[in-house]
Amino acid sequence: MDPLFEMLRDLAPLRKNNEAKAIWVTIPRGFIEDFGSYEDMLEWGDVKNHEEYEQYWLEEYPDPVCWYELVIAEAFHKDGSRWFRAVHFGDKPIINAHFDYDADEKTGFTNREQAAIALCSLLTEAAGESMQKLEDGTYNEFVKKTPALFVQNRHNSPGGPLGTGTGIMTARDFFRACAIGYKACGYNGSELPPVDQYFFHGDGRDEGLSGRGHGLNAGPGIDFDDPAAWDE
Repeated sequence: MDPLFEMLRDLAPLRKNNEAKAIWVTIPRGFIEDFGSYEDMLEWGDVKNHEEYEQYWLEEYPDPVCWYELVIAEAFHKDGSRWFRAVHFGDKPIINAHFDYDADEKTGFTNREQAAIALCSLLTEAAGESMQKLEDGTYNEFVKKTPALFVQNRHNSPGGPLGTGTGIMTARDFFRACAIGYKACGYNGSELPPVDQYFFHGDGRDEGLSGRGHGLNAGPGIDFDDPAAWDE
């Protein structure tokens, strides 16, 4: 993790969590050969011909470039020694490392850990490109122009959330949308308020909307009926 954390050393921490930093990075779709072997997919019956192979690839990866939020976090003891580091990519925890274990408790690298090492190397390169844009003063405008961020897609949608036709959204709209999904899927707890249903079925990753999240997702909570608070 050292090269990745060094690459992001000058990045300011999050306002809501001074142990964490976050930056948007872009990952190119790559070539169709990166998606998988045509011969293998043909043998396994996933595709019938090369045209289906290409269609399958484009359905799975429709965008030439994808945007992901990269989050790193580290915490230190009072004496300055590090006790924790974490790397999250998109909505996936890649590494959660504790440094306080005794030497005899440590285990050898597994295949999954080797994959995490390789991914950290790739993320360091992607983070470097975003950091260069920050240094050039072009990062903020670059992020604003991307069509992949949720908030921009919502503003560009013709109908707005839940058929309101207003083109605005609030935290309450979000939790109501979740509750509609839970009910449609036959989940228990439909008698609870929408926000309570969210925490009953979810894992607390509400990005600070409710004030009831934890860890990297903790926050003070926002006004559930304020579109400006949701946007921020």
